[in-house]
Amino acid sequence: MNRKRTSSKLDPSHRGAIPRGEWLLVGLIVLVGFGFRVAFPSRIAVEHFDEAVYASNQFFPEEVGGRYPARHLYAPPLLPKLIEWTTLFLGTSGPGPMAVNILAGSLTVALCWWVGRRWFGATAGLVAASLAALSDIHIIYSRTALTDPLLCFWMLLSVYLIWEAYCRMKPVWVIAAGLSTAAAWWTKYNGWLPMAVGLSGLIPWFITHKVKPRAAGRYVLVWFAIAGLAFAAWSPVLYGLSDYGGYAAVQANHRGYLVDGVGEWFQSLLLQSANHGRLESWPSYLSLVAVAVVIWKSPGQLPDAKRSKVFALVSAIWIAVVINWFVCIGGTSLMLGLLTCFGLCIQLRPNHQDECASVESDNRQLAAWLLAAWFVGLTVATPLYHPYPRLTLPWLVAAWLGMAGLFGGTMTLGGERSTLRALGGKGVLLGILSVLWILNAVYGVEPYVKLAPQQPVSGWRDRSGLQRIAKEIIADATHVTGGGGPDATDNFVVYVYAEPALFYHVRAQGAAAAPVSDLSFAEPGARRLPVKTFFAMSPQELLDPDFRKSWKGVAHRFRSIDGYVFEPSEFVQLNQYSPAQLGRYNFARKKGVRLFELK
Repeated sequence: MNRKRTSSKLDPSHRGAIPRGEWLLVGLIVLVGFGFRVAFPSRIAVEHFDEAVYASNQFFPEEVGGRYPARHLYAPPLLPKLIEWTTLFLGTSGPGPMAVNILAGSLTVALCWWVGRRWFGATAGLVAASLAALSDIHIIYSRTALTDPLLCFWMLLSVYLIWEAYCRMKPVWVIAAGLSTAAAWWTKYNGWLPMAVGLSGLIPWFITHKVKPRAAGRYVLVWFAIAGLAFAAWSPVLYGLSDYGGYAAVQANHRGYLVDGVGEWFQSLLLQSANHGRLESWPSYLSLVAVAVVIWKSPGQLPDAKRSKVFALVSAIWIAVVINWFVCIGGTSLMLGLLTCFGLCIQLRPNHQDECASVESDNRQLAAWLLAAWFVGLTVATPLYHPYPRLTLPWLVAAWLGMAGLFGGTMTLGGERSTLRALGGKGVLLGILSVLWILNAVYGVEPYVKLAPQQPVSGWRDRSGLQRIAKEIIADATHVTGGGGPDATDNFVVYVYAEPALFYHVRAQGAAAAPVSDLSFAEPGARRLPVKTFFAMSPQELLDPDFRKSWKGVAHRFRSIDGYVFEPSEFVQLNQYSPAQLGRYNFARKKGVRLFELK
């Protein structure tokens, strides 16, 4: 491949010093993103099953593993350990366990700007940061103690550093890429994905750029160095699994979440699209306005100034109608996916002449191929699993950057220019915005009605239901045992069945509790603690035939104390119910807990 360096008039906002105004704008975007993720801290609490598993390290002594039972099946140890450290300073109640992801989510906004800028230009960086800052899906999960937001940060950083290692061919970038990939792998078992992206994006770039075998070999050696370092740094996790059945046990657990056949894959894809539509609220739609403003105010000269105004207006109308239609059907995420495909096609188009291809252009197309491998790979792979909404977060990051690539700069014979301006200039932008708002004013399209202030942000909805129930359970148990004063909670223990979040909150509020996976503690002859024993469970467990059979054998040994009802967050409910079911059945929005005393 000819990597001849030619003179190319690059946008000064892409190379050299970053303008002060851009720094200020990026700071504002990151601050807004942080504000959305940290707002209303009293509504933030551990609620999801996996959250409690990750956040409960400090409640288990080292002699029993220092972690929730079977935690290794759910995630590697990095996030649980980080949560353990942060809760030592911030406490176990409220947003303390979520501090890691609030920070990681906010840093992801800043990282999207930097990566988008390095790959596709200054405008692209601001577009990517705006989409990330105001993404409802990302806001929701940044306020949880789940692994996915931290994984997204590490994955984006890793893919970017892999690209830098390819471009610069220096050991420092190889080491940085390997360690960041290992950090992603320490966060979640699919943290090896940056290595897959790094290789699968490299191969088509070799083909399209006719890279010579010797040059290709250097890139492949860099990849092997990164992969080897990442595996070496992750190997302690693999070694630690040897006491729990090895990695085969983790794989067996993960296979239980795979769908079966093409039909279920397509159904999972549709459900994930519906999940996004259900979880979106006005910030996601506001992000489209923010993107339009960023593009409108972006610097640069307007090419094709004499382009037909009629053509620009027709283009604006058609683009507005298409965008509006897709937003109404599947929310902003479907539109992001479609525009990402368009943006990747633009960025991946071949150069006009190989001999005029600059190093900057080659590196930019390498970035586009890495992003294409990331986006297409996850578009195919994510629906292979049960449609848990959180699994789409890495795909969403790729979509932000892909849409940024659509509006970012593209290399041409005359230098660098904005893709959108090449399509018609500011007149197209004005037409798009005007037609969008006219259409929605006329037809009353629901998504944009969500811009109304009374529509709550999805991520700000109250998640403290189980925390409240834990307080009530402790109060009732204290009343039954006749206790009082500061030592009242020393007189009883609460066994919690299949509800780690409830266990977490009982322990976080100072009472003794233990998670149980069966009813053996209530069988005759079972070892009893020298304190009152209570048992908390969800009545829904009685729908399970195996549990119902066990319950019948020991039910006479329990005395009912009270029942409690709460409304789980939608993102939790969507793990079990489809969006259509949530809207159709009220029972899907309520969940109960029963408290019993062991006689």
